[in-house]
Amino acid sequence: MLKSNKGYSLVEIGIGILILTIFLLFSIGLINGCYTNYRRIKQRNLAIDRAVFYVETLLQADKNILTGYILEEINETTNEIEYIPNPTIVSFVSNSFDTEFLAKYASYKGVDKSEITSTPSTQDLMEYITSDIDFIVNKYIEKEVIDSTPSVDLQNGDYGFLNKDGLIVGVNEVTRNNEMAINAQELFLNDEYYYSDANNYLVSNSNILRVKRRVRRIPAGNGKAYGNNILKIEVEVFFPKNGKVPNKDVRLVADDELDSILIKAVKTST
Repeated sequence: MLKSNKGYSLVEIGIGILILTIFLLFSIGLINGCYTNYRRIKQRNLAIDRAVFYVETLLQADKNILTGYILEEINETTNEIEYIPNPTIVSFVSNSFDTEFLAKYASYKGVDKSEITSTPSTQDLMEYITSDIDFIVNKYIEKEVIDSTPSVDLQNGDYGFLNKDGLIVGVNEVTRNNEMAINAQELFLNDEYYYSDANNYLVSNSNILRVKRRVRRIPAGNGKAYGNNILKIEVEVFFPKNGKVPNKDVRLVADDELDSILIKAVKTST
């Protein structure tokens, strides 16, 4: 029986190293691809969670607060939240009291309108406005909004929204950058493990999760506009495209540099 004592030649060793290198390169590529897909799936799931959360929050919110006709303010004496009519609406009702609201106010007070001889005090008007807010919103839009709003905004439903300073021009949109998974109790139903996992994941990805919340009305046309009884809700959540985190401040990242999830809903009230 013959036995070789030559061992491995340099060619054989080289071929072995080459095969091993190719195997390692393919393995690294597969591992990197799997991790990238995992990141993309995780980012998308977080984006969906945030979108659903905000849609549900907007659907449950007070329609008049969403549109700015009722404001939330902190009472400095009691330190409690109070809900008061927007000063723009109070001024509108006061200026139009004799022609538009006298009869309605008298009915609210349970008296004949002939007994109302002067414009009520601001406090009385605020109480009346709160009790008849739907009628007043429709009147305000009819008298003050339709003629002063560009036709494109009327067609898009971007009209008749108020802030503390008056009429908002354009889309009623709120944008939040560096959006974190907020509270486990309200978002992840006390699933502390998932909350911690999501929170750590967002931190490791530079918190790139942008949320845009929009409120729109039914498109107006032919001199007809709509109040707060039907509102269109849109929530769009942006997250890193293809699992790649832009190497810059999130505020400088354009929307088209990110992927997004968009959820639309209709908010109705009777």
